[in-house]
Amino acid sequence: MSIVFLTRDLMFSSRVAGAAKQHGVALETFGDAQAAVARCEQGDVLLLIADLSTAGLDVVTLVQALDQFAAPRPRVIAFAPHVHEAKLLAAAQAGCDEVLSRGQFNTRAEQIVAACRK
Repeated sequence: MSIVFLTRDLMFSSRVAGAAKQHGVALETFGDAQAAVARCEQGDVLLLIADLSTAGLDVVTLVQALDQFAAPRPRVIAFAPHVHEAKLLAAAQAGCDEVLSRGQFNTRAEQIVAACRK
């Protein structure tokens, strides 16, 4: 089972990758939504983490694409800086399972990754 991380922030993704390695969870990072969705379609993805600051990301289209799967879609956690209120609201309205500020995600990243092992 895997976690897909949709981000172009290499520094931040390396921190999440370290947590994944520590907990024995496979983490795959993608820089665009189409590639992330294509990976999720393969069926063994438990969680998609979406960095709402990713250029060109339309969270509504992302969630709609995931909802088209025959099998249950992966859980979706979205995050953005707390000052990007419109993006955070759009993610919640789009149907993300959890929407966090970047600071909240940063604080809970290890816990979120560890929960995928259970």
